[in-house]
Amino acid sequence: MNYNTTEPLRKTSSGLGFMLFAASLTMYAMSLVAGIFLYKKMDTTSLLLLDVLISIVGLFIVGLFYCWFSKTDPGSVIRIKWIKLNLAVPLILAGLTVAFTADYLTDLLQSSFAVFGVENNIDLSVESRTLLENIINIVAVSVIPPLVEEFLFRGIVLGKLRFFGDAFALFLSSALFALMHGNIIQIPFAFIVGLVLAFLTIRTGSLVPSMVVHFIVNFRSVLISILLDNKAIDENVLNNIYLISLFVVFVLGIISAAILSRKKGFFKLSSREDIPFREAVKSSMFSAGIIVFVIYIVLTTFQTISISWLDFSKYMF
Repeated sequence: MNYNTTEPLRKTSSGLGFMLFAASLTMYAMSLVAGIFLYKKMDTTSLLLLDVLISIVGLFIVGLFYCWFSKTDPGSVIRIKWIKLNLAVPLILAGLTVAFTADYLTDLLQSSFAVFGVENNIDLSVESRTLLENIINIVAVSVIPPLVEEFLFRGIVLGKLRFFGDAFALFLSSALFALMHGNIIQIPFAFIVGLVLAFLTIRTGSLVPSMVVHFIVNFRSVLISILLDNKAIDENVLNNIYLISLFVVFVLGIISAAILSRKKGFFKLSSREDIPFREAVKSSMFSAGIIVFVIYIVLTTFQTISISWLDFSKYMF
C-alpha cells in the first residue's frame, strides 16, 4: 500500500482520536470536579442540568473546537435535512428493530455478568420524582445526547471518514462510538446501534433519521426508569408491555427491511479501490490519536470493572 495513499487516512484518524480523547477527558474532569465540590450540595434538578452541561461541553463544544483547529467546515460533514416519509419511516422502523433487539440481548448479557460482580457501569443515574424533574430527566437523557452525539459521531467522525469509503467509515465510526461508552457490557450494544445510526446517515445524507432513532431508544429507557421510580406501574405489567412492544417493532422492522431490500443496491456501501477495507482499518487503528483514545478507554473501563468486582467481593466474602 502506497504511503501517500494512507497518510491522509492516518492523519484524519489520529485527529479524530485525539478529539474523542479530549471529549472523554473533559467530561471525566467535569464529573470529577462536580462530584468533589458540588454533588452533596445539589438537588435532583441541579444534577440533571449538570449532566446536560457536561454533555454539551464535552461533545458539542469539543467537536466545534476540533472543526476550528482542523479547519473543517461543519457544513461539509454535518447535514440536516428532512427525508421523505416513504423512505424515513421504513428506515427508522428497521433501525429500531435492530437497536431494540440489541438492547434486549444486552440486558440478558448484563444479568449474566452481574452474577460475577461485573455491573453495567457505576450508577450515575438520578431518580426523578416531580414533574419538573421528570421533564428535565427526559431532556438530559433523551434529547441532548441524540443531538450532541449525532453531531459528533454521525456528523464529524463519520463525515470525515467517508472520504476513505462508506463501509470503512460506518465500521470505524461505530467502533469509536462503542468505545466512547466505556464499559464492557454496553460496548457491543453501542457498536450495533452505531452501525444502524451510521447507515441511516449514509443512506439519507441527513442526521435527522439517526437523531430520531437515537431519541426513541433513549426515551424508552428513561421512560421505563421514571415509571419504576415513581411506582406508576407494576414491574411485571411493564415487562409484559416491553416484550409486546419489542415484538411489534420487530415485525414492523422485518417488513420495512423487506420493502427497502427491493430497492436495488440499497444496502450496499461504497468503498475505495485504492484503500482496501482491511488496510484502512489497520492504518487508522495504529494512528497516534486512536491509540491514545483506546488506551484511555481501556484504563477507565478496567477501573470500572475493578470497582464493581471489589464491591462484589466484599459482599460475597
